[in-house]
Amino acid sequence: MLWENDRDDEALTVLEETAPIGDENRAEAFLLRARILAERGSDEARTYFDKAVDCSPGEPWFYMERANFLLDNGDTDQAGRDLDKAAELLKAGKWNPPDDYYSLRTRLESILNTAGK
Repeated sequence: MLWENDRDDEALTVLEETAPIGDENRAEAFLLRARILAERGSDEARTYFDKAVDCSPGEPWFYMERANFLLDNGDTDQAGRDLDKAAELLKAGKWNPPDDYYSLRTRLESILNTAGK
């Protein structure tokens, strides 16, 4: 009901507070809040990307989401570490990296080449 009535912040708070720690729903709630805050240009978005990763450290997708945010905000070092971790988790799960992974990796390399790193 909250979501349908444009009360997304309230809905996310309820989800975050009621889902058990380590529960994928809780990590998803943190990720959704991070995306909303990032769209709003809030510095607090990083905190919620971190919470999503901390809540579900075995999910490569959360590392990729945070890497994308970090690239947007100039933290290429941590973005590179996140992409390395995502690749490690993908390989361990015997998954082929998705196109998003390669797009992020190419974007990181382009930023680093432009910066002369």
